[in-house]
Amino acid sequence: MGATEEFSNWENAARLGLIPVLAGWMTAGGVDLPENVIRFRGDFLKRKVLLRLITNQVVGALEPDVAVIVEKGEPLGEMIFPDSSMRTSGDIDLLLPPGDLEAAEAILNSLGFSATRGLSVGTLQTNKQWVFKHETHGVVLELHWQILLPSQPHVPLAPLFETKQRIPLGRATVPVLRADWLLLYLA
Repeated sequence: MGATEEFSNWENAARLGLIPVLAGWMTAGGVDLPENVIRFRGDFLKRKVLLRLITNQVVGALEPDVAVIVEKGEPLGEMIFPDSSMRTSGDIDLLLPPGDLEAAEAILNSLGFSATRGLSVGTLQTNKQWVFKHETHGVVLELHWQILLPSQPHVPLAPLFETKQRIPLGRATVPVLRADWLLLYLA
């Protein structure tokens, strides 16, 4: 099986919503796994560790000056799945007030992240995210200032920040939405 065919199989699994099932299977002990699955499992687990470390680093750098909540990703896996490896994540999503975007950009730049495009008034009005990528390890980080898509009803941010909670993520704790607010992701 070639690399393209392996990717296609994983892409099909993702499209069918099977990655959480496969992730649970891959983390089970005592199971004989095919070589390509063992490689994928190793890469998957390394990626999870990297995302957790970078999430903690970024939140630690932002929190003194910027109100922030970690959305989805690794914290969501910790909160709602019996095994966090059942939640796959490809990037880091952070929610912050629009007034903190420029301060966040400066901090992210100091950590080696660069915006993939500039922030404009149009972006603020029509999008809900500003994408950054790290120049060395390639982790993608998205800053969000709306919890839902612009076409969906507006959810004020103040109650989200007033009721945020902290959960452990590796050796640190990170601010997350209160559990009942997570239902917004199902909208």
